Amino acid sequence: MKFFYFLSFFLILAGALAFLLFPTLKEIRRSKIIENEIANLETEAEKLSAQNNFLKEKIEYLKSDYYKESVAKDRLSLRNVGEKLVIVQPKQKVLGASDDKIEENNIEIEKGSQRNNLPNYQKWWEIVRGEGI
Repeated sequence: MKFFYFLSFFLILAGALAFLLFPTLKEIRRSKIIENEIANLETEAEKLSAQNNFLKEKIEYLKSDYYKESVAKDRLSLRNVGEKLVIVQPKQKVLGASDDKIEENNIEIEKGSQRNNLPNYQKWWEIVRGEGI
């Protein structure tokens, strides 16, 4: 009979403990989820704040006189008083220059680049022999 009382007391105690422990564990799990969500929202808020600052700086730049002047020069081809416009075109083939001279210049350029790839002792040896000048 004592065993039966002990077993029933133990079962009642275990049930009461489970009854109290289950909601507590559920609340702890819920608070962890909320903490993680808060951390994610804080990092997102920091990102949005940085993006907001970047956009504010960009708006200030777009409102500046320097930007307005550069847009007027680039898109509208306007210029300030006293400024001169200079257009630089890519290198073009010179009329009347023979292809032989151009080829000779290319060969000389290749020799010079090959000479630059030589080790220093070979460059000095060519200078001593009189070939490197």
